[in-house]
Amino acid sequence: MKKSTKILILTALIFSFTRTVVAQQFPPANVNVATAKMTSLAPVVWVSGTVVARIDDKQLSIQFKEERANVMNSQAHLRFLEAEVTRKKQLVKQELSPATKLDKTISERDIAKGDVIAALAH
Repeated sequence: MKKSTKILILTALIFSFTRTVVAQQFPPANVNVATAKMTSLAPVVWVSGTVVARIDDKQLSIQFKEERANVMNSQAHLRFLEAEVTRKKQLVKQELSPATKLDKTISERDIAKGDVIAALAH
């Protein structure tokens, strides 16, 4: 026999013997057995609905025009309140109007600014 074949056989015998010795030193591994079940991996939800064959932009167009009108209304109200604040500042300076009315108008103006921002967000 060739030298390489002898080495190969000797290595196989040593490996086999070592494996037998190691297996005798340790207890067998614990194994849990369970029954296999068929389950669906993807969730399925049934809902009712309507399929529209073509896109009808009539409703969207109406909604867009309404939202644009809301923005214009909010901006007009804000312009009015800004002018009102200017007028009331003059009246308070001349002591013809109480400062509380000016404060109220300033508060209303600030709320109107928020209304404009909200209207632009739609």
